[in-house]
Amino acid sequence: MKKILKTNGSGLLAIFIALVLTSYFAVIIIKFPLVGLEVVERNHQWIVDQVYKNGWASSQSIEEGDIIKLVNGKEPANHSTVKCFKRVELAKTITILDKKSKIKTFSISYSPMDKQYIYLLFPFIFAVTTISLSILLCRGCKDDRSAKLLIYFLLATGVCYLSAFASARGDMIGRITNTLTLTGSLILFIHFLKRYLLRFNLLFIKTESLLTLYILNTIVLLMLAVNHIWKLNFHIVIIQLLLFLLLICFLLFNLIKLHLKSKNSDGHPVLKIIWITLFLAFSPFVCLYVIPIILMKKELVPAEISAMFLII
Repeated sequence: MKKILKTNGSGLLAIFIALVLTSYFAVIIIKFPLVGLEVVERNHQWIVDQVYKNGWASSQSIEEGDIIKLVNGKEPANHSTVKCFKRVELAKTITILDKKSKIKTFSISYSPMDKQYIYLLFPFIFAVTTISLSILLCRGCKDDRSAKLLIYFLLATGVCYLSAFASARGDMIGRITNTLTLTGSLILFIHFLKRYLLRFNLLFIKTESLLTLYILNTIVLLMLAVNHIWKLNFHIVIIQLLLFLLLICFLLFNLIKLHLKSKNSDGHPVLKIIWITLFLAFSPFVCLYVIPIILMKKELVPAEISAMFLII
């Protein structure tokens, strides 16, 4: 036991953190349905600006232009998600003044056979799967450095997908986790491939290039932190998704290039499997969500559906 802890201490710590975060996000997601109300302040009143089509509010008699009077029985400005993100989330009750000057109070809860349950099932399964695989790797590859990087990648991907649902609900820990892991998981995978492919005498990328990716990701994260603290109104989602798209293109380009250059190598079949698998896993999310959001600021298919292909 002591030997396992000594050789796999960092891996076990990562698995523990992933378990804690997964449990926390599960509680948040099960306790609070996605409300799906974006609001804007006008004349000291909070007005419904947009109703998210996949949220709880879309099935209620709440329309754009309605006035939010109370959230959980208190002033909307005092509610954390309204104050930080201009969204009504993490709420149990909401009181509105509609366009006919009628005051309505709604109790927010999941309805039987709610379609949100379908969207939530997959990320839970995905997170549990990545943690299970990480435990197997941690037990079976005690001294393999590339296996540790693979563990970090698997855990980051599983937590990233689940945290997106908590982030959409305005949970701050979910937002921070999703921001760190969305692009960070891809860089971890690039790092893993660099180390793993060396056993086939294949140089995936140079150390300098890998370091550049880590630095670029750190700069973007700092920009996002500055934007949140000082409210500089950067297009946070666009910046994140642009870097994500850049990393995906970089990853696939280098994999295909190395695959074509190493046709006589022992690693050739492995490269083929990796780049085809990655293409199938990420192309739906990139083509149906990432690119449309960047170009049109509107997805063709919700992220919770297009990201299901990540299980590949």
